[in-house]
Amino acid sequence: MNINYKIYFLLVAVAGFSSCKKWLDVKPKTQIESGDHFKTEQGFQDALTGVYLNMAKPAVYGKELSYGLVDVLGKNYTQFYYSEDYLNDSRYNYAFRSTKARIDAVWKESYFSIANVNNLIANLETADRNLFEGANYNVIKGEAYALRAFNHFDLLRLFAPAPSVAGGNVKAIPYRSSFENGNVQVGTVAEFIAKLIADLELASSLLKDSDPIASTTNAPAGGYLRDRTFKLNYYAVRALMARIYLYQGDKDKALACAKEVIESQKFPATSVSQIVAGNKIMSTEVIFSLYKNTLAADYNFSFSGVPTSTGMYLSSSEWSDVYELSNGGSSDYRYLYQTEIVNYSRYTTKFRPAANGTSGTAWENRLPLMRVSEMYDIAAECLAETDPGSAVGYLNAIRATRNLPGLPNGLTTAVIQNEVFKEYRKDFITEGQLFFYYKRLNKAQIAFSQIPGDAKVYVLPLPDDEIEFGNQ
Repeated sequence: MNINYKIYFLLVAVAGFSSCKKWLDVKPKTQIESGDHFKTEQGFQDALTGVYLNMAKPAVYGKELSYGLVDVLGKNYTQFYYSEDYLNDSRYNYAFRSTKARIDAVWKESYFSIANVNNLIANLETADRNLFEGANYNVIKGEAYALRAFNHFDLLRLFAPAPSVAGGNVKAIPYRSSFENGNVQVGTVAEFIAKLIADLELASSLLKDSDPIASTTNAPAGGYLRDRTFKLNYYAVRALMARIYLYQGDKDKALACAKEVIESQKFPATSVSQIVAGNKIMSTEVIFSLYKNTLAADYNFSFSGVPTSTGMYLSSSEWSDVYELSNGGSSDYRYLYQTEIVNYSRYTTKFRPAANGTSGTAWENRLPLMRVSEMYDIAAECLAETDPGSAVGYLNAIRATRNLPGLPNGLTTAVIQNEVFKEYRKDFITEGQLFFYYKRLNKAQIAFSQIPGDAKVYVLPLPDDEIEFGNQ
C-alpha cells in the first residue's frame, strides 16, 4: 500500500448547509496541504466529513462492503453466470484479476480513510480548544477514534483469521495508529482487537456527555451536531463494541454493550405505515449510516432487473428458503415490502428509487451500516446457553416488529442459534453482515454454496505490494 499519505488531505465544502442532504451531497474541493487547513473548527469538521465521504466510495462501504463484494461472498444473491461481474467473487476465486482488483481496492481505500483519520487525530492533539464551540471538540475527536476502529475492524474481519479458529493467537494485519507512512509491527488478532477496544473506549468517554444522541447535559442537537445517525455517534460506538466483543468470543461484554443500545430506546421499530409509504430501509432502526446521493441510480443498475446481467437477485426458491414461506414467513414485512419479483427473479427493494429516493424523507439516499436489530440478535446469541428464555424474548421482540409470531419457550441453544442465523439472513441483505456471521463462527458451509467454508474462503488475500514491501 505505497501511498504517500503525507502530501494531501481530502477536504470538502460543508459549511453553511442547513440539511443533512445538503451537508453531505457535495463535491470535494481541490486537495490542499493538510497543515494549512487545521486553523479553524470548520477545517476539522471538513476533514472528518471527508473521511465519511471516502467511506461512501463504491470501493468500500458505498458498494463492496455493503451490498457488493461481501454480500456476494455471503451468498445473498443467487448463482452468477459467465456474463456477470461477480462470477468469480461468488466462487471465491480471489486470484481472478477483477476480483483481486476489487479486494485490493478495499484494502487501499480503507487504509486511506484510516490515514486521514490519523492525520485529523494528530492535529486535534495539538489544536487550540478555544477554536471549538461547545462540545464539538470532544465529538469530533470521539468520532475520529471510532472511525479508526470501524475501518480497522472490517479489514481484520476480511484479511485475518477469526478468533474462533485459533483463539486470536494468529497474525493479524497492520493497525495504523499514526499518520506516518511505512511499515508497522504486525501483532496477533488478539492484540489487534485490544487496540480496537482501546480506541472505542476513548471514543465512548469523549462522546458520552457530548453527543446529543446520548448526553444528559442537554447538548444542542443543531448546527454541526445534527443528524447524529449519519455519524459514528455514541450508540454506534457501543454497537460496534458489541460486534467486536462477540467476534472475540466475550459474550458477557458483548451483551452489556448490546443491552445499552437496546435500552436507550433511541431506535424504535419502523411502523408498517412508514414501510408501505416507502421507508424500505426501516430508518428509525438505523444506528449508523452513510449518505450516498447515487443510491437511486445504484438500485436501478443492480436491483431493478434492468440490466439483468448484474445477477444481484435470488431465485424464488432461495427467497422462499430465506423467508421460510412454507412456515408462515409470507407475512414477514421484510418479504412483503423489501422484495419484488422482476423478470422471474426476486430482488431486494431496500434502495428502490420511488421509495428511498423520495425528496425530503428520513430515508433518502441512506446506506445503513448498523441497525438496532443486530443488537437484539447479539443479545439472543449471548444468552442462548445461559438464559434461553431471555434469548427467545429478544428474538421475539424483533419478530413482533416484522409481523411474525413469537417463538415458543423451551428452545435449545442450537435452535436459538439457528434462529439468530435466520435473522441475519433476513435483516442484513445489502448490509454486508452475513458473510462475517459465517466467518465468526467458522461455519463449515455457507448456505447456497457448494464450496466448503475454510481459510481459503474466509481469509481474503493481501495485496501483492503488502507482501513485496514487507508490510506483512
